[in-house]
Amino acid sequence: MKDQYNKLIIFLSLASIIFVLNNCQEASFSKNKLSNNNDQAVLNNVNSDSIFQSKDSSGQGTSKIAQNSSGIKKASNVVDINEFKEVMTFFLNLTNQSLNKEDFINFLVSKDLGVGGFKSPPIEGIEDEYTIMTSKPLGGIRHISGTFINYNPGDADVFRRVTFDLPKSETAFVDTVNVIENSFSDLGERHVSERENYYVFYKFNGYVLWIRQNFWEHLNDNPYNPYTQDHIGTITVTIEQDLHSYEEHDH
Repeated sequence: MKDQYNKLIIFLSLASIIFVLNNCQEASFSKNKLSNNNDQAVLNNVNSDSIFQSKDSSGQGTSKIAQNSSGIKKASNVVDINEFKEVMTFFLNLTNQSLNKEDFINFLVSKDLGVGGFKSPPIEGIEDEYTIMTSKPLGGIRHISGTFINYNPGDADVFRRVTFDLPKSETAFVDTVNVIENSFSDLGERHVSERENYYVFYKFNGYVLWIRQNFWEHLNDNPYNPYTQDHIGTITVTIEQDLHSYEEHDH
C-alpha cells in the first residue's frame, strides 16, 4: 500500500510539472505568435476566415469592390493580398521622401478612391499641414488618409503620416502582422505594447509603423470617420513620423 501511495504521489507531482510547463509554453507561444484569443465580449461576432486572399482562378480579385444599386462602392470584408502589398509598398516609400503630396494624391486617384482633403489650422513651427482623405474603399482597405507638412514657405512637402483600416475577423490582427512582416523584412524588430492589447509597432528610418486592433475607445468620437459599434475589432495600420516614445504612448 505504501508503495502504491508513493507511486501516486510521484505521478501527481509529474502531472503538475507537465501542466505548469505546458502552460508556460502556451503563454510563450501566444506572445511570440501573437495569438489573439478573443475572449472579450466586444470581439465575439467576427468572421472566422482570413481577411487576406489572393486572386481566384478567373483573375478576379476576391476583394473586388461591390456596388450597391446606386453604383456607389462598398467596402469588402476581404483584402486582395497583392493589392495590399502594392498599397503598403507605396506608403512605405513615402518615408524616404522620394514621393510627395502630389504623388500620394495621384496614387489614390488612380485607384478611384474619391480623394478630398483639408488644410489644418496654424500649428506652431509648421507653415502648412495638409491631410488628404479617401471617400471610397479599395476592397477591404478603407478610410485611407495621409498628412504632409512643410516647415517654411517654399519648402518641399514632408510626409508625416498615413493610416487606413482593414476588416475584422477572428485572426485579422495576427494575419495583418504576419503579412506585413513576411512582405517587408526591412521593418526590423517587432515591439509589443506593454500597455495595450493587440498593438505592435516597428521603428525604422525615423518613422513608426503600428498595427492595432480597435476597441470602442479607439473609435468613439472620431472627427473624420463615422465609426459605429460594428467597427469594433477592425484593424488600423499607421505609418507616421517617430516624434515620441512609442514604448510609453497609447494610441
